[in-house]
Amino acid sequence: MKHNDTIRQHSSIVLFRISLFIFVYIGLIAIGVLLIWLAYRFCFWGVLHLTALHSIRLMLLLLALMVGGIGFSLCLVSIS
Repeated sequence: MKHNDTIRQHSSIVLFRISLFIFVYIGLIAIGVLLIWLAYRFCFWGVLHLTALHSIRLMLLLLALMVGGIGFSLCLVSIS
């Protein structure tokens, strides 16, 4: 009798951990997709406003931020 309760308890813990893993994995995929979408929107916004900037330093900084954001998003998506 006690043996069945122990097996039932361990199986419920295992099922909880598996479901938690699935939810975390789906959450990471959703965050990756969101970051790619944000990087795309930021890149589109940056290209539109990049030509309006008159400072070369600010233009290079904005360009570096766009490339970095896209690279970070792609790295996160490739992990998940």
